Amino acid sequence: MSESFPIMLYFSIDDHLMHKTFNIPPDTSIKIFIEKFNIKSILPNENIEIGVYGKIMKEDYIIKIHDRLEVYAKVKIDPKTRRKKLAKI
Repeated sequence: MSESFPIMLYFSIDDHLMHKTFNIPPDTSIKIFIEKFNIKSILPNENIEIGVYGKIMKEDYIIKIHDRLEVYAKVKIDPKTRRKKLAKI
């Protein structure tokens, strides 16, 4: 498999689910994908992680054909703690 293949990247902007297709060469890791396609520019102020089908992957994970890549912003506060704070207001 020496030809590039399409991969879909899903991400959220202002609570709207978006997606973008990229053509990547075989043996591309998540780290290389992020750097090569400047993925952090999609969410410039976010500390992001990349997952495949809902599971967060390490940067050395090799992207496979048919993987569904998802961008996750790291949580700034635990949702349970946030709800408790809002309830006190």
